[in-house]
Amino acid sequence: HAVVFPIYHTFAALYRITKKQEYLDSARKVEAEFKTLSDRNWIDHALNGGEFYQSFANRWEGLYFFLGIGDLYLATGEEWYLTVLRNTCDSILRTDIHNTGAFSSGESAEGKPKKETVIETCCVVAFNACVCKLIECELASGKADRVKLAGYADFLELSFLNAVEGSFGKSGSWSTYNTPTEGLKRASYQENAGQGKAGAPDLNCCSVNAPRGLGDLCEWAYPETEDALYINWYGDCSVNGQDWTLEITGGYPYQSDVHITFSGRKKLYLRIPDNFGIISAKVNGAYADMNGQKGYIAVEADGEADIRFEFDFSLRAVIGTDDFEGKVSVYRGPILLAADAEMNPSVCITELHISDPAKLAEAELKVSEGSVRAVLTDGTELCDFASAGRTGAIYKSWL
Repeated sequence: HAVVFPIYHTFAALYRITKKQEYLDSARKVEAEFKTLSDRNWIDHALNGGEFYQSFANRWEGLYFFLGIGDLYLATGEEWYLTVLRNTCDSILRTDIHNTGAFSSGESAEGKPKKETVIETCCVVAFNACVCKLIECELASGKADRVKLAGYADFLELSFLNAVEGSFGKSGSWSTYNTPTEGLKRASYQENAGQGKAGAPDLNCCSVNAPRGLGDLCEWAYPETEDALYINWYGDCSVNGQDWTLEITGGYPYQSDVHITFSGRKKLYLRIPDNFGIISAKVNGAYADMNGQKGYIAVEADGEADIRFEFDFSLRAVIGTDDFEGKVSVYRGPILLAADAEMNPSVCITELHISDPAKLAEAELKVSEGSVRAVLTDGTELCDFASAGRTGAIYKSWL
């Protein structure tokens, strides 16, 4: 039944676009077939709150079914579609996301994200697309929980800057099949050589899916409703909406100070990152009270708005479990850091260990556009995960 997943998504998307009944009828037939399979009834499994990794559709290809679920919610407004999509995404976010923001273990969900495993680019891109679809559906419902909504954007930012950008080679001409949390990054045409065709040896499932991971930024960066604009991405930009303009400067996510100028009449919701937060916020020259704030800062823009944020980019450590018991992952803001063997020629990377995370505060930082470096007190140099392993050297992000 795996081949049915993209077909279902196709019928759902076509019905949403054309409103032709035959497309909805075809999608309903697929749903009805799955409901007859007592051991594979993934719809009821999700409606009952079952974990995705315990379901029939726990391989990454099944995620295309859930993209179809989202399209049919948007086309019909039937609440159960949104519940299935939400429960599925929440389950994966709870049980199957690696420190890079990547979904999957060996091309499937296993419920054990703290393990050494293959992390396929196709899986990452497919799940990120599902979360983008969920944000669209939640906003369309008019009943979105904004704290959860910001959490979805937190995840997409983490994945975009680490799992997605980290899957591309330095030249941008190739991407990986597998981007492990530690190991080597190889071009997908090396590991998926059997998928290449005459005249197109670099053509494979991951090489055609990887660019979508970058393009999906357009889906979650600035979602809009009739009367509100959600600002989820703080990277430098200049955006023109139908009746508004937005400009952001400051060099995020490498620099911690961001300046946002908005022209138009909209209610603005500005994301508060949950993992590292905002040190200070000024709205139209006045400091905003950040005590207890979660999810989004709401700003009523009536013509013009001038907003300045200072983010907390101090290094922080996340404790590992399972295969990474006794190790830590180090982040600066949303960027994961890693040790690359080429940058540390006198160190055995596989044995590198941070014994005292408290000393991260003493690290020397070297930050420029597109690059983060941190030199620890023992001389070990860490780099942003996206850069790690790009020269062919071994790297590790659990330290």
